[in-house]
Formats: sequence, structure tokens, C-alpha cells
Amino acid sequence: MIKIISTSEKLNIILSRIGMTKKELAEKWGISQPSISQKFKENNWKESDLKKFCEITGFEYKIVFTEKNGIETI
Repeated sequence: MIKIISTSEKLNIILSRIGMTKKELAEKWGISQPSISQKFKENNWKESDLKKFCEITGFEYKIVFTEKNGIETI
């Protein structure tokens, strides 16, 4: 069975791979570390948040729509 990981889990993996802490992310973002931690805890990410995260970390993201059977359609 394939386990789908949350957005927060994916972002944590990126931070780990580039060696950036949530505190450093918050400083570069211009918000408090507790605010960043809350986003991760609640898995509460707006599209604008993802764009900002990618701007800071040097990544990009793509939105992919799939049918319930798992076939990528768009």
C-alpha cells in the first residue's frame, strides 16, 4: 500500500536535505518561528505560502491533478 505524505512532511524533507532549520526559515520568511511551527503542525499551507517557501529554499512546486484511480490527467 502506498502512503501519501502530507505537505508538511514534504517540506520537512526539503528543509532537512538543504540543512535549514524552521527557525532559519522563519527568519528568512520574516515571521516568527512559532508561526512556522504552527503551519507545519496543522499542515495548513496556502498556495502563497508554498510559493514563499520555494522562493526561500530555491525549489519550485507543481500542482498535479489525478483521477481517483491514480492516473495523472493534468
